[in-house]
Amino acid sequence: MRLFIPCNRPSGTVENPGRNVRAKSGLNKSILDQGWSEFRRQLEYKMEWRGGWLVVVPPRNTSRTCPCCGHGSADNRRTQARFECVECGF
Repeated sequence: MRLFIPCNRPSGTVENPGRNVRAKSGLNKSILDQGWSEFRRQLEYKMEWRGGWLVVVPPRNTSRTCPCCGHGSADNRRTQARFECVECGF
């Protein structure tokens, strides 16, 4: 499972670090330490126990693929906030 955190990246150099570098490194470390495989295992267990199922989807290009027609293209998502399929217009 891959995780993408859309946030402003701290800029700067080693000699002159940017603002919030320490805070962001602590946040990234705490997110990565959560144990995503354990979360997935628990989620699968709970869904099976309640009669549901978990569909695991490979994360590659999921934000570029249209849910209606299935067309995948980088042109479908010009910005992170806006999605418009170039094939069907969804």
